[in-house]
Amino acid sequence: MVTSCVKPLGGVPTLFIDGEPEPGVAYITYFRERADYAAFGRAGYRLFSIPVYFGDRTINPRSGIRPFEPGIFAERGKADFSILDRQVGQLLDAVPGALIFPRVNMSMPGWWEDENPDECCFTGCAGGPRRSCFSSEKWRAATEALLGKFLDYAEHAPYADHLCAYMLADGTTEEWFGFDDQGSDGPAARAAFGVTATPDNPEYWRFLSRSAAGAIARFARFAKERTGNKKAIGCFYGYTFETPRREANHHALRAILASPDVDFLCSPDSYTARLIPGQAWPYMLPFASLKAAGKAYFCEYDTRTCLSRFPGECRAGACEPDTYRQPIWLGPDTEEKSRWLLRLNMARQLAEGHSSWWFDMWGQWYHTPAMMEDLRRFRELVIQSFADAERGGVAECAAWVDEEAFYQISRGDGGFCREGRFAICQCGVPFDIYEIGDWSKLSLRYRAAVFFAAAETPRLTAALAECEQRSIPHLVMRPGEVPAAAAIRELAVRAGAHCCCDSGDAVWIGSHYAAIHAASAGKKTLRLPRRRTWQPLFTGGEAFSAAMVTVKMQLGETRLWRLD
Repeated sequence: MVTSCVKPLGGVPTLFIDGEPEPGVAYITYFRERADYAAFGRAGYRLFSIPVYFGDRTINPRSGIRPFEPGIFAERGKADFSILDRQVGQLLDAVPGALIFPRVNMSMPGWWEDENPDECCFTGCAGGPRRSCFSSEKWRAATEALLGKFLDYAEHAPYADHLCAYMLADGTTEEWFGFDDQGSDGPAARAAFGVTATPDNPEYWRFLSRSAAGAIARFARFAKERTGNKKAIGCFYGYTFETPRREANHHALRAILASPDVDFLCSPDSYTARLIPGQAWPYMLPFASLKAAGKAYFCEYDTRTCLSRFPGECRAGACEPDTYRQPIWLGPDTEEKSRWLLRLNMARQLAEGHSSWWFDMWGQWYHTPAMMEDLRRFRELVIQSFADAERGGVAECAAWVDEEAFYQISRGDGGFCREGRFAICQCGVPFDIYEIGDWSKLSLRYRAAVFFAAAETPRLTAALAECEQRSIPHLVMRPGEVPAAAAIRELAVRAGAHCCCDSGDAVWIGSHYAAIHAASAGKKTLRLPRRRTWQPLFTGGEAFSAAMVTVKMQLGETRLWRLD
């Protein structure tokens, strides 16, 4: 039986399979009739995910998207595991040595939600049906029952040795957002919290986030036990920056980080600036806190390319007419620009130290020889990095956010947190970004601090007082007060941190990698604290020894070097 766990390698929490580190690059698609399994297999990939559904309702009640696969438990009293068999069979036919971590959407079937209205949210979303409430004990027990049946089947299936881990999903878009867009507020939540359970009470919003996190931790514990504590378990959660609103119920990350049963967390990279060439794509969550807690991070690269199409053009009837046709579903107009975006993802992953999967959402987004060659080369670079004693970043400064601040603010007031990430990413000085619960044990590693202050909290007040007491240079972002990248750079340099770039471009510097993503056309200079050997990757050229490099770049271009 295949086993998996997360352990540190070169200072980075890393997925190990059967005792060996597995290159953290994977592939998944929603439309398996357009899957590029064989192409990724030829590129050396052996880590794959497949979407699995318990129920039969759409993953996004706000849109016209249809379920991507039949639900295993869609018919009351029956379980149709032939759906799983076909999915796994198709993948193993294309890649016989594939290792699979199913993305298990545990959302309840429509029949259960119809029969249990008091265990659902008060309202549906966008006029849709009422869906499960995360605070319902009956819902949790019913979900566990279906999860147990699923795991018992999967762990004893003929292909069980290919199922290496499990990713537990639920809620809107499978990412643990409440099905009502109101924090998963329902009769069960009000009853569990008490008579003061009203949307005007910040403590109620704290309760709703903790209910979601508590459900995740409970299901992770259940899955661990059901698999003999031999499989890594992961989930989406903690979108602190991308959804900085209390209705998202994503602000109990510390509870997930404290769970011994959640081994890895996942999120897409930021959607905020996908259509703006030259902008960085920051993490949705405080990545450094995951690393500090020993959790692996998988970044979901649903990176659109010149081959991306609207879903209705890729599968007949995939969505309602005139839906899913926004520009964000399309990519750049050329293959060259598409490859720059792939390299943006690659560069950040190598420099920061984490894992990822290519989310080929509607299929064949990367279906050119040149793009697949880049992805093949990327996997080789990840394997090469396993030999490095240090695999992470080299930040001398840190930014801090208190997730509990979001319970106090209304929808929209936390938007500055999304924008503030970009100023940090493009200031030219590497930063680590933490949830403030790590302040007491990790803050003294850094020369300067930037705070996202959505509201005043005891932990924020204490950290600011310590900055004053210890004369730690710091800067505070508040709603409507996002500083320019130059101001953050000035703070860091004044504190003695090394500035790698002062031209406003996104840069990532790791122990053995340096990268730049051009925010404008022209000459760019990267400076290191000392002389290193630079080996250009992807663009060709001989290695050279220097403390700096100057290159001419186009808007949106990405350059990457190996440092030795």
